[in-house]
Amino acid sequence: MHRRISFCYIFGPTGSGKTGLAYKLYKLRPEESLLVSVDSRKLYTGLDVGTHKAPLLDLIKKGIPVLGINLFAPTKRVSAAMFIERLLPALKEYVDRGKTRIIFFGGSGLYMEALLNLEQNLSFVPPDYKLREKLRKLSLKELFGKLERLDPTIKLNRSEANNRVRLIRKVEVLLNRRVDTFMNLDSDRFNYFVKWYQELQEGASIQLFLFNPFLDTPMKAKYYRKLKYRAFKMVHEGLVQEVKSLVVQYSKKQGCEYCPFKEIPGYKQVYKLLSKYSSERLDRYILTKLVDTIYVAHRRYAKYQLSFSRRILKRYNYPTYLFY
Repeated sequence: MHRRISFCYIFGPTGSGKTGLAYKLYKLRPEESLLVSVDSRKLYTGLDVGTHKAPLLDLIKKGIPVLGINLFAPTKRVSAAMFIERLLPALKEYVDRGKTRIIFFGGSGLYMEALLNLEQNLSFVPPDYKLREKLRKLSLKELFGKLERLDPTIKLNRSEANNRVRLIRKVEVLLNRRVDTFMNLDSDRFNYFVKWYQELQEGASIQLFLFNPFLDTPMKAKYYRKLKYRAFKMVHEGLVQEVKSLVVQYSKKQGCEYCPFKEIPGYKQVYKLLSKYSSERLDRYILTKLVDTIYVAHRRYAKYQLSFSRRILKRYNYPTYLFY
């Protein structure tokens, strides 16, 4: 007789309490539960302070397995397909050991949606960096026009239509339709795990959770104070030193084609600061300004995450629970 599998997907903006809820759900049935971090930042090794990875590392020290973190060195771009390709074998191993309650949590809506529906959302088109360089020279209007010519039926909301990175990726995928599905991959191993996961989902119980700290003004103010404190904590727990170490370790001299920490909120602001000042010259005033810029960056990112998560949840007819 097949075991009943349940999937919990926890969405929400950064710092809203997703990890805390995941751990509470885990504690209800620890023998059956497995925690899976779905975060495009935490999957990199060496990015700890700025991604608030410490709570997950503490859980691992206690003997609680957490999948999805420290999977890649911070030297390459990681797509949702690459993340899932690395995740599924480990996930199957734990399911075979008896884990029947899989708790996915994290701020990467794109990865979460891919896990919700692999066949529809998983695009394994490899990045074409030369094409991207050409497309970056186009205006938003030109990119959108190119996209419409490639797919006249495409519909984008205002946020997507004004997101240069997403427009470029959509054009990239449409120009490579012949490989725009995992079923066409020349990879038996990957197809095997994808099919296993889909079969697992077919008979599973699926629940969606959404954190929305923007429901009213007092709640939003409280959440913003939390983000401000988190930015302060990052700086005072060694984010500057962490970025400095990453720059030294993964410079172009070391063969680093791409350094994700130059684009991630928090890391990006520190990297820009270190390009102007040496770490020894960072006085209290400069560090205070740094906290403010990191806080503003996370506020913007949080709004984007919530908007993206809400759009995802509208597409699926699963039981959804709202937290705030």
